[in-house]
Amino acid sequence: MQNYFLLGMSYFFYAFWDCRFLFLILLSTAIDYLVGIQLSKPARVNRRRWLAVSILANLLILFTFKYYNFFVESFSMILSSINIQFDVRTLEVVLPVGISFYTFQSMSYSIDVYRRQCSAVRHFPSFALFVAFFPQLMAGPIERAGDLLPQLACKKEFDVAQFQGGFRRFLTGMVKKVGISPIFLEVADSVYMNPDFYQSGLDLWFYGLLWFIHILMDFSGYTDMAIGIGMMLGIRLSENFDEVFRTQNFRDFWRRWHITLGHWFRDYFFIPVSKKSNKYIAGFLTFLLIGLWHGADAGFLLWGSGLGLIWVLEMRFDVFHHLTKRLRQTTRSVVNTLLFFIVFLPLSQLWPSHTVHDALTLVKTMFSSLSLSDVRFINEVDSSLCFAFFLFIVLEMLTNPDRVNKLNAISVYSFIRSYVFVPLGVIICFEGLWGSVEFEYFQF
Repeated sequence: MQNYFLLGMSYFFYAFWDCRFLFLILLSTAIDYLVGIQLSKPARVNRRRWLAVSILANLLILFTFKYYNFFVESFSMILSSINIQFDVRTLEVVLPVGISFYTFQSMSYSIDVYRRQCSAVRHFPSFALFVAFFPQLMAGPIERAGDLLPQLACKKEFDVAQFQGGFRRFLTGMVKKVGISPIFLEVADSVYMNPDFYQSGLDLWFYGLLWFIHILMDFSGYTDMAIGIGMMLGIRLSENFDEVFRTQNFRDFWRRWHITLGHWFRDYFFIPVSKKSNKYIAGFLTFLLIGLWHGADAGFLLWGSGLGLIWVLEMRFDVFHHLTKRLRQTTRSVVNTLLFFIVFLPLSQLWPSHTVHDALTLVKTMFSSLSLSDVRFINEVDSSLCFAFFLFIVLEMLTNPDRVNKLNAISVYSFIRSYVFVPLGVIICFEGLWGSVEFEYFQF
């Protein structure tokens, strides 16, 4: 009965956004459920053919609703550039929320069954709940069948301590989302609305950092909320972030940022492709696809290509290591992080900018105009931004499990956490909800 209730709540949760797209989840679920059954049959069944059914069906759903218009319009532009007219027929469709997440999660189940890394599920409602589990349905984490299905199969007993921990985790994510992220976005968004207005590179470095913190707080906030709700329901979801501002290089970044997506592409694309071709080609293509996964847009395509090129250079020459290898450990760690963001922030201007031209304009200014005379960002620093920075630093420090365990061992910390932090968090959430915006990663 628990799973039936959770499944009903999950479908209601998704249908509340737009009931028309509920059939897409049901379609993807039904396809992979049937494919899993076929893959579990004796070896005489053509297993590769059934796996191809799952992969092609899920990618076709994703392509139709997310990528078709982009590729058709891009193809038309290419033909027009050589004076060939092409009648463009785009689809008037809305991008279903979370489609990139649940199609990847459903598809990974079929691949795992094919590889015999997990058993096929015979009980359809249990598998349907695996695909549509509402805390992580919209924006992840992207769960694996071997991790989530066994938890769903067990009867959940109410645990007071786990419920309390889940509520605190949910509240932390809510503070990130409605109390911190919108403040950074409000300040940073002025640049991307009018990129030609800002003439100081120092301004753009500052606003680029604010935008990145906004994305981090928005996405990790949703993840914390999902994990918190899961804990309250007796389900342990995967961690998706790990102290991003301690990143040492681009390889390390994908061990800390959107961890479940990085693991998905590593296990289901990079490793199989690298076994059949050059690992550098496989790595470049992996990041190209990661860029496309984030959005059907030329900016995301170039962003992914840039990530792939930098990853190849890093793997081949290990630039960061050679630049900092003579420094002391602590100094080397700080310098590596600074070097990473000096490269990553300009590249990431392709994400929030409205056009590729706007992004290139911003990047050019970031490196060509570092005079203090035109600095404007100081005028943007007010009490709300300072408070948001303070909350951001505190919450980032509390993402370290060892640090949290040390704090929990201090008796007075439990009192402060329960009677100061929790009420303060609730107040911040109520205040932020009045002007909250949607989650950035819902668009993926």
